[in-house]
Amino acid sequence: MLEWIYCNEIEGLKGKGGDALENLLVAADVLGLSEVVVLAQKYLVEDLSIENLVKRTKILNGLAFKNCKELEKGIVRYMVRNLDLVFKRDDVMEIPSEIFYQVCKLSR
Repeated sequence: MLEWIYCNEIEGLKGKGGDALENLLVAADVLGLSEVVVLAQKYLVEDLSIENLVKRTKILNGLAFKNCKELEKGIVRYMVRNLDLVFKRDDVMEIPSEIFYQVCKLSR
C-alpha cells in the first residue's frame, strides 16, 4: 500500500498470493483508493479457483466500495463455468444470494 501511496504503482502484483491480494483489496477499499481496488480486482479474478471462491464472494460482499464490478463479474462467470464444482462445496450456502442471482441471470 505504501508503494502505491509514494510511487503511484505496485510492482509484482501478478506474482502475489491470494491472501496478499485479498488483503490489498480490503485495505484499498478502507482507504478509498479506487485505482488500487481496480488493480487488485484484476489479479483476484485471474487467480480465482474453487478453493478461494467462497472466501472471495464474502470479501466482495463486505466491501464498502461497491464498484467492484470486475471481481463480481469474474466470480459470476467462474461460477457459471464451474457450477458442478461449486455445488459440491460444503460451504456453497455461504455465497451471497446476490451472486447466485447474477449466476442465474447469466445461465439462462
